Amino acid sequence: AIEGAVLPSYYDKMVEQLQGLVGLVRGELTPIQRDILSALIVIEVHARDVVGSLVTAQVGRATDFEWISQLRYYWEEDAQHHEDLRVKAVNAVFDYGYEYLGNSGRLVITP
Repeated sequence: AIEGAVLPSYYDKMVEQLQGLVGLVRGELTPIQRDILSALIVIEVHARDVVGSLVTAQVGRATDFEWISQLRYYWEEDAQHHEDLRVKAVNAVFDYGYEYLGNSGRLVITP
């Protein structure tokens, strides 16, 4: 999406999907459904804001600092040909720990 110069249209799609989630949360829901949608909306608002900042900064390459400074997830193969999830930010690489944070309420996403 970055190198294909489609971030602005992707941002518009994210806004449209977020509006759909807001419409869902305004409807009749069980308490657990409302909690799930509320947590999802917070995550999606953060993602929308990140993409918006990339659009504003006119990021056009996967090597631009504005992109590599984001927390990114990649499926990669190791030397033994095992695939695993890696978390990257700038030049740091970590193995993903597959932690489950649960469906707790979130006020913000911290970088």
